[in-house]
Amino acid sequence: MFKKTVDSWDVFDTLVGRFHILPESVFDLMAPKTGLPGFKAARLQAQRDLDAIGKPYDLREIYRQFCRSTGADARTTAPALFALEVATELEQLIPVRAQISQVARGDLIVSDMYMPEDVITDILQRVCGLRQNRYPPVVGNWGKSTGTVWTAILQHYIVRRHHGDNLHADIAVPQRFRLSTQHVTDTGVTPWENTLLQAGMKEAALALREVRLRCMPASAGAFEHAVAGEFLAMLLLYALFLRLHAEEHDIRHYLFAAREGVHLSAVFRALMPGFDSETIDFNRRLLASGCADSWFRSRITPHSAIVDVVGTGRSVGQFCTRTDTSVPLVTLLATSKALLNAQEIATRERIGFHAIVEASCAEQKFDAIEALMDPGYPSVHELAIDAGSRAVVRVMTPDDQTQRERECALFVANAVGELVEVIHRRSLRFDGVSKAQIKPLLHQAVDKLQQLQHHVNSPSYALKNSYPQRTYEAGQKATA
Repeated sequence: MFKKTVDSWDVFDTLVGRFHILPESVFDLMAPKTGLPGFKAARLQAQRDLDAIGKPYDLREIYRQFCRSTGADARTTAPALFALEVATELEQLIPVRAQISQVARGDLIVSDMYMPEDVITDILQRVCGLRQNRYPPVVGNWGKSTGTVWTAILQHYIVRRHHGDNLHADIAVPQRFRLSTQHVTDTGVTPWENTLLQAGMKEAALALREVRLRCMPASAGAFEHAVAGEFLAMLLLYALFLRLHAEEHDIRHYLFAAREGVHLSAVFRALMPGFDSETIDFNRRLLASGCADSWFRSRITPHSAIVDVVGTGRSVGQFCTRTDTSVPLVTLLATSKALLNAQEIATRERIGFHAIVEASCAEQKFDAIEALMDPGYPSVHELAIDAGSRAVVRVMTPDDQTQRERECALFVANAVGELVEVIHRRSLRFDGVSKAQIKPLLHQAVDKLQQLQHHVNSPSYALKNSYPQRTYEAGQKATA
């Protein structure tokens, strides 16, 4: 008899994970909506009652048992609770891209979850996007853990490898049938996510975990893991810091300096949709030339502050001196004061300069961080402003990045976009977070990203970024 060769895949915690990680979290979310006292305990007990009987069951049977135990009306309560649990699961489920991308058409999906087969099919299509894999899943609770399902499968298929998370049902039992197995651990927490959890930043850890599961390719390396971990954490934590900083200093309007601030601005807007903020082309070239001074000055209010990621305050200080303006500057990273002259230091103190992380010496640079902030478009060389509409026409430098640089910038942009979506999807607020929590984590994230040395793999960035500094140094020598 002909046997097709396939891989087989578990579903829960393999192809999908839950936002709140633990299965019982679904019942915590359901409980307030049911209006039933003791719902969670009764739901779990109903499942234990069926386990004790020792026969296969599905979710509908769990709720029929629930009604028998609690005296609820089975005709109305059981279907209502069934529908609520399915809907709650679907809201919580996250596709695991690294695993889903490896599922081939015709591979077997094998689940011993108590969800009915049609619900598993809905999960595969609606959450995983496996619409091309129209083969019905193999669903039967206890089938994997007891091994009975493998006897039936192996009569008709050759299984190359089974992929799953459960060390017993997905690893030990298939190996008894001499099957190759792959232990899937994606839905756990990474060391960095655990660092956030230990620091009391549970929502941040869960948000980053969801982005990682949705975005991480099967071929992910150190770069992708750092972006989905420390880099996104750096943006989120800095945005939370800015929220607190605005409250403390009566800042009502943030100007995010592009290009470095583009991704940061997107995260901040997701957190503070009603706050007055905008992204503006405060780059060294335009600030030094003075060609956009009138436009820049028109965007500043008495309660504005400029936000940068890496900065010395030199270019903003030149602009403020030239235009007789005073606007504070907040930056995550500041290079050493030793790179500035006395007048430049005095100017940045006058306007109000606040840095979270300062370089420990003149030689310490933050090129690795700057390279990661690439928003995916070239630097702005010139601005043309339509006074009638305030439309901004940007003249760009050549778009001459290497293919790898483009790929990296695209992955960063997609990860940031997914973080923004997670914040909206989960209605995350991150309330109760303090600067005392944020600052040590920011330092840790920056240290890790510096070690990544991404700028070494960004030759276009390295060459172009050195130009403004060389120009400044040449001007200093000419003045001397």
